[in-house]
Amino acid sequence: MHITAVLCLFVAVPSTANQHQATASHGLNEEVADAFLQNVTGVDNAEIMLLQQGISMRKRSWPARDGTKTTLLESDGHASKQKKAVLVLLFLARDSLPHLRLWQDWSASAPKGSWHAFLHCVDYIACKQGTLASWPELTLVPTVPSSAVSDLLSPMHQLLKHALNASPNPHGGVPLKFIFLSETTLPMKPFADVHKELGREDFTDICFYPFTPDAPGPLGGLQSIIGGRSVKHWPWSMALDPHGAARKLELPLHSQWVVLRRNDAEAFVQEWVPGQSGKTGWAVPLKGGHFEGENRTVPSKTFVGTVTQSLDEYATFASIYGAYQSNGQQDIYYPAMGLSIGAQVSHLSYQGRCRTHVPWLEEELPDCPDMKYTNSSFMTNKTGHSPIVIDSADRCLLQQMRDSWFLFMRKFAIGSVRRDDFHETILK
Repeated sequence: MHITAVLCLFVAVPSTANQHQATASHGLNEEVADAFLQNVTGVDNAEIMLLQQGISMRKRSWPARDGTKTTLLESDGHASKQKKAVLVLLFLARDSLPHLRLWQDWSASAPKGSWHAFLHCVDYIACKQGTLASWPELTLVPTVPSSAVSDLLSPMHQLLKHALNASPNPHGGVPLKFIFLSETTLPMKPFADVHKELGREDFTDICFYPFTPDAPGPLGGLQSIIGGRSVKHWPWSMALDPHGAARKLELPLHSQWVVLRRNDAEAFVQEWVPGQSGKTGWAVPLKGGHFEGENRTVPSKTFVGTVTQSLDEYATFASIYGAYQSNGQQDIYYPAMGLSIGAQVSHLSYQGRCRTHVPWLEEELPDCPDMKYTNSSFMTNKTGHSPIVIDSADRCLLQQMRDSWFLFMRKFAIGSVRRDDFHETILK
């Protein structure tokens, strides 16, 4: 049997994203907000009025916009000077935050105005009556349609949209870090440590999965995709630049749980068109490089090499920075991330800054005898695989994560972390 390889060159089309989304320097403009609110369901009139007036922060103040410094305590009790930074927690949940009490304990020591939290729930009413009533500091955003794997970008977009709309003037000198978190995520450092680390530099943190060589066994290279989140190659396509030359484009595979600086958060909100999905396809923008100033896109379905339906593991990076433009063996430097990333198979370790630990394989877990977990890293109903679920976390696990460079970890099952263990290992 002969297999014929067909190489298609696609001419990129003008982007329509900017026709659908718009932002201003102070946040989202009123027309976009009003257009969105006209389609909101399941939200009472009072909540809509708060959103329209841009005061859904429930009268909580953001820090002063003078770029002054605040005093934080190091772990040894000594004071250190650092620029003010605001941590914006963006939670994605089904119908509650199961670790609500632990998050409240974690934020109890935070200086006033140093953090804010937004919550998107699949079941808006359940979260409004439960989680929001128990943690009024949260801002619950209206629910938008979403689906596992195929479209988790719509709720992420919704969270960023409301958070930016409620944030202070971007020219006030206050760095903002927008942190995406799942309902099963917990902090692995005290608030002061997380605040200090994320406020150290104004960079976006994205964790890119490693490449792997051919894996042994009947599945070959696919085995590494099933077991963990590593790949042999990034999905790729071709497009003609303005001079008619064929250019290779790639989609870097990364973790969903990114930390965005303000400029990148605004770029994502402006570029992404809600409702796009991995199944129907999405418009991949071309930015910089050989396509500088072109304002063009290529269809996601033209990319081949790996499954591309998981929007959250491709589209966040691509929406902000555009498709990765391969240039041989040389890595590409991204100033907003403060690092270079490369598309070479020689990259056998994670690239970027990984803030949230998501174990996919047993060997990625600490060796703790009393820890209990469910290994769910296998193909299920042909929909993919899932990270390991921590059913019972002992102090060994928490302490090792506290001593690691990770700031957060998932997936913790309900009741898997005892409150006294959390205080003694993470908060103390």
